[in-house]
Amino acid sequence: MEAANARRDTDNDDPAERDIAKWKLGWNVELVAVIYSGMVVTALSYYMQMWTIAKRGPVFLAMSMPLTFIFTIIMSSFILGMHLA
Repeated sequence: MEAANARRDTDNDDPAERDIAKWKLGWNVELVAVIYSGMVVTALSYYMQMWTIAKRGPVFLAMSMPLTFIFTIIMSSFILGMHLA
């Protein structure tokens, strides 16, 4: 089942930019930005999760996770202009 899902997902990957050279990250500010944003987002989310567990407990964190998904959908429609289908 997982192999079928993996094949289906790779078949649907159709990048908008077909020039492979534009997808490569070099040793420049783009790579630093990707690494920095990944580290900052990971550290911030880990800190916020630990703070929530310390203040309210693990059940409150589990209940708030679906709200993150809803918040992401709403903000993507406002900030990025994406349309909800």
